Amino acid sequence: MKKFKQYIIASMAVILMTACGGGSTSEEDIIPDNPDGQVYKQSVTLQADIVDETVTIENLKSAIMSIEGGAGWLTVIPLEYTSGNPKIRLIATENEKDTPRSCSLRITALSGDMVILAVTQEKAELKDGIDDTHDVTTDQPAYSRKK
Repeated sequence: MKKFKQYIIASMAVILMTACGGGSTSEEDIIPDNPDGQVYKQSVTLQADIVDETVTIENLKSAIMSIEGGAGWLTVIPLEYTSGNPKIRLIATENEKDTPRSCSLRITALSGDMVILAVTQEKAELKDGIDDTHDVTTDQPAYSRKK
């Protein structure tokens, strides 16, 4: 029961830390000078629309202790750890810009090992240069001809 309470407290702290903030964190800002364990790199690419995806964190063999970094458009939720590689849930808002966006997360396990996860969300697709009509129908003809 004590471990469960610690997990819940750590999870809530992680959610609050990663869901806040408008800017994004770069990989250079997030790698510590003297890590306690091994540092691994991993990357994930998300689609441009609203995303709710589960990601397995490779190379970590114990529960997640902390998640740092992120961006205002990304919410990170650690999932319950049982064994093997831990998993996180990434929830991203829609990227409406015509450029991809990215941020880095530092995911630290209880063992001291960490993964620097580079998260990139693809750019929005262009609409073939045609103005979006917002699916509005009208009874007006497409053109008129004078008689």
